[in-house]
Amino acid sequence: MNARKRDETPDQEHSDPGLEPEAPDQDPAIAELTPAKDGFFVTFTLEEGDRYRFGKIDLQSKIRELNASEIRPLVTVKEGDWYNADEVEKTITALTDALGNRGYAFVEVQPRVNRNRETHTIDVTFEVQEGPRVFVERAIPVLRVFDRAGSILDRSAHRILLVGEDRHHRLAIPHAAPSVFNRHPLAELLAAGDTPGQASTTLRELGFTHVIVDPAGVLSSAGRYPSLALFRERPDRLEDYLRSLGEPLDSEGGTGLFNLAVPEPGPPGDRR
Repeated sequence: MNARKRDETPDQEHSDPGLEPEAPDQDPAIAELTPAKDGFFVTFTLEEGDRYRFGKIDLQSKIRELNASEIRPLVTVKEGDWYNADEVEKTITALTDALGNRGYAFVEVQPRVNRNRETHTIDVTFEVQEGPRVFVERAIPVLRVFDRAGSILDRSAHRILLVGEDRHHRLAIPHAAPSVFNRHPLAELLAAGDTPGQASTTLRELGFTHVIVDPAGVLSSAGRYPSLALFRERPDRLEDYLRSLGEPLDSEGGTGLFNLAVPEPGPPGDRR
């Protein structure tokens, strides 16, 4: 099987919501019969569109007591730079963390993107708004699990994948969570048909050592993050996956910290 890649570009705009990929100018796959007529050669053509630059960058606050100019310096993307979804994500994280430190517990940052095909630019507006309020009886156990994870794990050796929770400044261990700009790796693997064991193996290859799962949070955040829709529509897939991980290292109120390590035969040892 042959594969060739044309018009290679490092930007990631086609993975972003609201930015539809360009239609290919030829069939993406060509099949040819082998000379012996006992098989086929299949050539896949992978195409990426033209590169775009950042256009107009704006920041708007829909919170009455918050002036957008106060947090404008945290926006690191600049007009004229090559468009890069990772840089947009960094700005979202920086804004969310800074506002959390200021006491805005229910704030969320939503990027609004607009692609200008004629000028090959993408305008981005960061909207700061009130997020859905979390009931105290659920929020406190989640934060306690976050706090204890910081003492159980080593921030230099471990990385956590969050399922049902956003990034949070209270979690001292390096971690990743779904956002409007990326897919959730666990949901994507299970949706593709991976077994729980295969999914865990791939997550380890991606650098994750643990997962924190909040089933109640999955239900509340799936509407904001389409990447979690699988868990809302097929909760049994998440339940099967959790069973494959065994007992959590720590849990409270339904939220659990699980180890992704390969289970070893014999008596359980240090599961960190």
